[in-house]
Amino acid sequence: MNDYILDYEQVLDKLDDLSKNTKIKRENNIGITKYGLPINCYSLGKGNKSIVVTGCTHGSEIISTDFILKLMNDLSDGKEKFLNDFKIYFIPMLNPEGYLITTSAIRAKVPRNASAETQEKFAKEYYLAYKNDDISAINRKKDGKEVDRTSLKAHQEIFNDIDPNCIPEKYKEIRDKISQIFEKYKDLPKGSLITWSANADGIDLQANSRYNPSVDRIKNGETIYKDNLRHSNINISHPGPINCPFDNEEGFKYTNEIIAINSFLDKLNKKNELYAYYNYHSTGGIIYQRPIASDENDKAIMEKTIENYFFSKIYEGKLEENGSSYKIEKNQGNRTSTNDSFRIMYPLDLLIELSPMGGNPIGPYGDKKGNYNKTIESNIKAFKSSMKIFEISKMLTQEMYGKFENLNDNRANNDIKIDANDDIRDDIKIDANDDIRNDLPNKTISDIQRCMRKGNISDKNVMDAYDVIDMIYDEFYDKIKKLQIDKNNNDDGTNLNNVNKKFDGSDNLDNRYER
Repeated sequence: MNDYILDYEQVLDKLDDLSKNTKIKRENNIGITKYGLPINCYSLGKGNKSIVVTGCTHGSEIISTDFILKLMNDLSDGKEKFLNDFKIYFIPMLNPEGYLITTSAIRAKVPRNASAETQEKFAKEYYLAYKNDDISAINRKKDGKEVDRTSLKAHQEIFNDIDPNCIPEKYKEIRDKISQIFEKYKDLPKGSLITWSANADGIDLQANSRYNPSVDRIKNGETIYKDNLRHSNINISHPGPINCPFDNEEGFKYTNEIIAINSFLDKLNKKNELYAYYNYHSTGGIIYQRPIASDENDKAIMEKTIENYFFSKIYEGKLEENGSSYKIEKNQGNRTSTNDSFRIMYPLDLLIELSPMGGNPIGPYGDKKGNYNKTIESNIKAFKSSMKIFEISKMLTQEMYGKFENLNDNRANNDIKIDANDDIRDDIKIDANDDIRNDLPNKTISDIQRCMRKGNISDKNVMDAYDVIDMIYDEFYDKIKKLQIDKNNNDDGTNLNNVNKKFDGSDNLDNRYER
């Protein structure tokens, strides 16, 4: 049996093996899906500072689960020193129904006993078809033609003969529900089972947010099609494979999966244990990190904005060291997804799109050496590197905010010193004012002061803050690496001060930061 592309049962087997034969511990599941699949949770580490790592929010984003399995395996001996301070919770499949559905369709074309080479070749063919769908749509637009909402896409053609009967008898209830969806909504294209990002009710977890503007449009009876190129023939105003936020016939409600992850994060946060949330997705090579808030004078969000961006640079920097080029998304978006809400509600939150090579679910597997291996290995190294300097980087971002907050022209000739810890106080001196004056002639100290002190998070002020962080990042990071070495050589187990900013939680997803 080859395990290059894993189906649902293979994932369960690997998780069972890890929990029985390594330091990985199986925790109580965080919830049960509507059709009875457990949302499994595993842990590693001795500390009371919790890191939550999730994959497969979208069922078709199977490389995110694959990555977490390999990350768990890499850490499974429990020897990393950061595991003395932290406890990592791994949730490899937040959407087990979607993973089951998607990988059942894959298994109908690529059996378990297919060689890795055969799987890679098939995945490459799928990737090229997927890419061609985008090219065709772009050319159609250039020619002045309307978007094609009816024809099958090339990647759908490959799975045109696959229907819900591919789902094993063991999961008959899920199979029957997917069959009902296809029977009820005749506009769903054949072959779209392969991109089943939703759960078995056809609800997309990421889209399942009251703040999603599609919710009101659907309630008003509007028909909405997916707006990206390769999925432009999928109607998202009713249950289906991707992007439908709710079933209008039943009214809006949060899915079991979203309630489960929110409750889990909220419980840790209320105990002041939640330190960070790594939310892994599949394709794009992008890190989403910017919090969204409607109040432009929300100081807590401004602090979080600085922390998320600085930490994203640390993570991305390690990726770049290992030959992977990722983009940190800086632009202001709209609060449309569940993760947008989590990024406001909870401490540090990164959404990481793993594979630069697209084509869910199997496109990322179409180049094992150049894309798949590189993606997995570089992100494991980036995760481990970020964990090793977590406490130090949190200190520095807190101090960075505090020092910028008090910047004024009268102190323009003084160095900024980070008084984070007696052991490291003398090691960090950041000449931020000189950098600002020399490198940002169009920005003044008062601009930065206004931005930081008032916590004003207008788009311009956030971009100003990003510019400042970009300027001083290299020096900060050099200091961090030196401090990391010092800390790793410290045998007495001394912990650095916990300077984690605590954000209050609430029991309801709908009343947080609602203005």
